[in-house]
Amino acid sequence: YSTSISVVDMTGVGAKSVGIWCGMIMMLLAFAPKLYASILSIPDAVVGAYLIVLIVLLFVHGLRLVFEDGLDFEKGFIVGLSFWLGIGFQQKAIFTNSIPSWAEVFFANGMTIGTILVLVMIAILNLKRGRKKILNTLFVEQSIPEVKRFLNQYVQQNGWDDSVNYTLQLAAEETLLDLLELRKDQPDARRSKLHIELRKLEEMIELDIAVAGVEDNMEDRIAEVNTADNLSINMLSSQLIHAVTEDVRHYQFHGVDYICLQVSNIGREADAKQYL
Repeated sequence: YSTSISVVDMTGVGAKSVGIWCGMIMMLLAFAPKLYASILSIPDAVVGAYLIVLIVLLFVHGLRLVFEDGLDFEKGFIVGLSFWLGIGFQQKAIFTNSIPSWAEVFFANGMTIGTILVLVMIAILNLKRGRKKILNTLFVEQSIPEVKRFLNQYVQQNGWDDSVNYTLQLAAEETLLDLLELRKDQPDARRSKLHIELRKLEEMIELDIAVAGVEDNMEDRIAEVNTADNLSINMLSSQLIHAVTEDVRHYQFHGVDYICLQVSNIGREADAKQYL
């Protein structure tokens, strides 16, 4: 249900067990027609006010996601175009006489057409980033040489110099070592898999690393480097990652950690060596 995000924001409750109980209560209402009728007797003005609150919260939640990592031209174009075209189709203000009858059911819903437009435009804009390279292997320290060979091959294919190769390999190695240290005590550490994606992004190289979940967040550890007065030896990996990358993002979804690193294809070898 599309307003579930708003309900979670409003109540602060997002547990699966609560949803299960709510579903059971809704099923029991089918056997209590008087109680069900009392709910239907709620005035339209009250229901309308409640829906307005939910829609506003949903809109604000979407804006929060959009601005979370900054708003560039591409993101603004995608959000703005899909939003206004969604409203236009919902209100039947555009292409009213050009839509065939069999497609009206899709174009009559602003959220549906807006979502489709977002997915299509993201797919089109991703084409300019070039074809991505993928590596799948075990998430163990012995896999680091394999990762380095994978990165070296990618740099050579694109004709970049040794400084780019050095910087990219250092960023990947320190990230993997830091993650291995964070999750060394987990019981399933030896069964974890490592997924790496590489792609060109104008003057940047985007390195995406996906592994099994860890408790600490890499992005938070990088932030500590920026704010700490006295840097300790156990923060060395975070210092190196901060030195050789332009941006670090760490997302966690259902036990999977997704780390996105952006490295300049010009190379930052000199910046990194001051930490060695």
